[in-house]
Order: sequence, then C-alpha cells, then structure tokens
Amino acid sequence: MSNDLSIKFDASEIVRFANRMAGMNAPLIMGRAINHTGAKVKTAVIRELTKQTGLSRKVIVKAVKTRNASYTKEGGGDGWRLYTRGGDISYKYFKPCETRAGVVVSPAGHRMVLTHAFFKGGQFPNRVTLSKGGGHVFARAGKGRLPIVKQVSDVSIPKSLVSAATVQAFNNIISTDLEKRVEHEINYALQTGGF
Repeated sequence: MSNDLSIKFDASEIVRFANRMAGMNAPLIMGRAINHTGAKVKTAVIRELTKQTGLSRKVIVKAVKTRNASYTKEGGGDGWRLYTRGGDISYKYFKPCETRAGVVVSPAGHRMVLTHAFFKGGQFPNRVTLSKGGGHVFARAGKGRLPIVKQVSDVSIPKSLVSAATVQAFNNIISTDLEKRVEHEINYALQTGGF
C-alpha cells in the first residue's frame, strides 16, 4: 500500500485534447462568453444606477446601451461595451409633486422641495398641468411672469455609471462569472465538436 497521492495520465489523451481545441474558433468562444457575462453586467449596473440616481428602472434601461463583442476567426474584432450619454436629468423624471411651497422631487433618493418651482398653472387648488410644459418643472427667471426656465437636477447617468458602487458591481460580475462562462463555452464546443 502506498501512502502518496498521485494523478496519472495518458499523454495521448492530452495530444487528442489539444488537437480538438485547435479546431475550435477560440475568438468566437471568448466572444460568446463575454457577451453572456456582459448581459449579467448590464442587469447589475441597471439595478445599481436605479438605486443611485432615484430614476425609474424604465428610464435607466432606456439610457444604458450595450454593444456586443464581435470576433472573427482570425482574432480581430471589438470587445463588449456598456455606455450611456447625456447631461443633468430634468426634475420631470423624479416624480414631481406640486405643493403650495413648491415642487417636491427625490433626485438620488433624497427628497427635496424646489421652492417657487411649478409644473402646473392656475389657482390653487384647481391647478392643471401646463399644456406646453411636457411635464417639466419650471421656475421664473426674474420677478415677472416670464421668462420661465426649465429646472434640472445635478444627477447625471454618465457620471453615476463611473461611480464607485457601479464600477464595483461591474467588477464583481466580471470576477465571479467570466471565467466560469469561458469554461462553459469550451465544454460546449468540445461536446459539439467545435464551432
């Protein structure tokens, strides 16, 4: 009886495995793994951005875009990309509620009152939404009735996208899921004879 642990292998099996791998489209395997993991990343980032900004999930989903990785058999191509653009978000998207004191909004999850702001016209309590206002929140630019200026928050989806919490959500998915997905794609290719 032996008291050692050993792993024995047949060298011909390694040669056979290497030959099978050589016939595979490795860039395509990586591209599929990256795109699958990217879909998980997008879900996590949208969840995090919704919490950070105070915007509805519907608004975030519309704003965040992805471009899938595309690889050729020769290895060229583009990587997976998640992106967004835009500036400061209008208070319209933070569920405004008009009161006598002003408009109540909750950007980035913080409830606040915009004094002297409005999105309705007429006398209290029978005010009606401004027909040409598009639901936006306005404030007067001076002492007169006009001009009025659309009010925007300091919340920006592009800035939030590169914040610490969102980057951490991105990195967590990449570090836990990408390697497993590459293994899955390789196993699938081995079972089906390559791509």
